[in-house]
This record gives sequence, structure tokens and C-alpha cells, in this order.
Amino acid sequence: MDVSKSESIKAAFDTVNELLTDKAEGLWGLVNNAGVPVNPGYYDWWTREDFRSILEVNLLGPVEVTNVFLPLVKRARGRIVNVSSGVAMMPLSSGGYEMAKCALEAFSDCLRLQMRSYSISVHIIQPGYFLTQMNNENTVAEKLEMVWNRMSQRQKVEYGRQCIEQMKERSGLAAKASDPRLYLVTDAIEHALFAWYPWKRYPIGGIVRFVVRPLNILPAFISDLVKDKLFPLPKPQHCR
Repeated sequence: MDVSKSESIKAAFDTVNELLTDKAEGLWGLVNNAGVPVNPGYYDWWTREDFRSILEVNLLGPVEVTNVFLPLVKRARGRIVNVSSGVAMMPLSSGGYEMAKCALEAFSDCLRLQMRSYSISVHIIQPGYFLTQMNNENTVAEKLEMVWNRMSQRQKVEYGRQCIEQMKERSGLAAKASDPRLYLVTDAIEHALFAWYPWKRYPIGGIVRFVVRPLNILPAFISDLVKDKLFPLPKPQHCR
């Protein structure tokens, strides 16, 4: 299913509806896990269309999938699980990814309140850095090369080639620090779907539990200083 296309979502709904052996029972679980990776770097590197392509998949897709499948979930009084990210609590990069995940959490929180009358529960999965194609350093490097090639001469002088290279190194370090234990995420999804008492939120990974969550409750001027030390952005050439 391509969640950026309404016709693909409708086709998936028709397929699921046909597979249900008992239409009256409906669909117990819906998991929104679609996502495309971040566009790294500064906001003014990216165009409206770059932001749109991420929001279509990471935010608007899950919203439409939920709305389309909701009648089946209502019949079962089932559960909806939305895969967000630890960065929704502590945005660190740009390119629309964090924006989409913050909005997805807001959608999930509102939906949870709206669905209480139907006895439907809504759950949020908040993974940290896990080793997937989302944070593949080669993919990130290709995006950075693409954005450098289309930059104006003014931007190239302002940021400098070194800024791009440092951004590549930063993404490479993040990829190397990523957790390969993907079962931690799938176990959380399973718990959200089938446990007697599922959690509303599932922060997964040490960096989310012990770094992101504590920083999220600190005053902004303190958390900004800590983030700048732990996850520094490459400085533009004219700011060095």
C-alpha cells in the first residue's frame, strides 16, 4: 500500500474487507508504520515539495489510512497503533521528519480522546535510533549531494562545502550508533495490540528513555545547551 495515494489506500481497504471471515467482528488492530527518512541539514536547503513528500507519507498517509479503516476498527472496538519517533519529544534535525512526527503524536492524542466513546484505544510507539534503511548513511549522503548541487551560489558561499561533509559525518555516526535490535520495536507493537493493559506511549531505546525524555522536561535554554553539546549541527562557513 502506498499511503501517499488515496486509491492505493482504498484498494488495501477493499482487500482487507474481503479477507474478513466475519464482517460483523471487524478489524482488531491497525498499525501505521509507513515512513520515509529525514532530509538532513538546515531548513532553507529544502523546498516546499521536499517537505510535502515527507508529510504525505509520515503524517497525511497515516491520518487517511486511519480514517478509511476506522469503520472496521469501530466494529471490533479494537486498537490503533501509530509509530512515531523519539525525536517527536526532542527535534534535532530538519527536512520535515520531526514536524511530521510531532503532528502524528498530536493526531494520536486527539484520536485517543475521540475514540473513547467507541472503546477504541490509541497507542504511540516512540523508537530511538534503530538500524533500518531510514538512517542509511549512503542514502543520506546522496540527498546531501543532491541538495548541494541545486544550491544557489549564495548558499554555497554561506554554508560552504565543509558543512555538507560534516553533515555526512554526523549521519554516519548516527547510523553506527543505531540499535540493530529491531525486535524491541516489534515487541512494543505486539504489546500495544494484545496486552490486557497496554501503555499509551512506548519510548524504546536507551537514548529515548535516558536522554530524550529527561531533556524534554527541562527548561528550553538548558535543553538547547545540552543538545548543542551532544548533537551539534555543523556550523555554516560564515558563522565560524
